[in-house]
Amino acid sequence: LGLTKVRLTGGEPLVKRGIVELVRLLQPIEGLKHLAMTTNGTLLDRYARPLREAGLDSLNISLDTLDGDRYRSLTRGGDITAVLSGIEAARAAGFPIKINMVVLADTAAGEIRGMQEFCAARGLTLQRINHFDLTRGKQEDYRFERPPRCETCNKIRLLADGHLKPCLHSA
Repeated sequence: LGLTKVRLTGGEPLVKRGIVELVRLLQPIEGLKHLAMTTNGTLLDRYARPLREAGLDSLNISLDTLDGDRYRSLTRGGDITAVLSGIEAARAAGFPIKINMVVLADTAAGEIRGMQEFCAARGLTLQRINHFDLTRGKQEDYRFERPPRCETCNKIRLLADGHLKPCLHSA
């Protein structure tokens, strides 16, 4: 059907039983040029190397702050050290990595600068994502790398219930 790139997302894809085998099954599909995953990174310490060996090409890791207390608050109890360990495991496995940072209304400019420095020091790409509410229309604010402009977007999502959705804002 002309698909050349597949991204596994979630929820959290690393909690799916058999995720490494799923990557191994998807990787050899004819015409597929890139197999990626978006993860919160908390389980990457365990899965980075097996995923790379199974054929996963790249990772996007969601990390909105480097402040442990703020991270715990945003994730309702998460431990940032697990994510940081996961990032290092993914780097050691040789993955190209993008850090997805959702910029919230209360995100300070210093937090963004800190994340930029963190990424630059480790050879990671930072993607600032405009926080949006699915109950409202898409906010077209292009100070961010994501989401893309509607007229340039070519994504389609296969939902867990089997439905295809061209945009998170569409019915």
